[in-house]
Amino acid sequence: MVVMATAEPSFTPVLNVDAAVRPDRRLWIALGVAGLWILLLVILTIFTANPITLNRIQIQESTLIVVGTVTGKGTITRSDVGGLAWPDQDEIVVENLSQAKARVGQTYLFPLRQTGRQANGDGAIFEVTPTLLPDHSPLIYPVEPETFAQLKEITGA
Repeated sequence: MVVMATAEPSFTPVLNVDAAVRPDRRLWIALGVAGLWILLLVILTIFTANPITLNRIQIQESTLIVVGTVTGKGTITRSDVGGLAWPDQDEIVVENLSQAKARVGQTYLFPLRQTGRQANGDGAIFEVTPTLLPDHSPLIYPVEPETFAQLKEITGA
């Protein structure tokens, strides 16, 4: 019987305690860059979410553009904001106002077109000018400086 002697190699691992305890500086830089990127995206989302965009064709096809406050179902009254023209009547009847999702008491920019006259002769009846967008409710716009800037750009006035 042959007995072979096996000797285990002597192996002494070299441990770098500093490297095991401290994360690599590159990791911190990557985490910092990622954090700044996320912060930038959050800031952009807050300040640029849902910008106002007027529908150019809707504005150009409108016979009357007014700023008015929704007073009830289907009616608006004049608002002094914006200095736009107003027809010679106290209230404007807007046939499709409920489809435009306007809230009572809120002031909006209304692109309108005349559809007829009131039966009692008190004034014209209007509708929010439809858009060419498929399956879309009539568009009305919040009263903001950007709204008037775009309106001026579209109408040239």
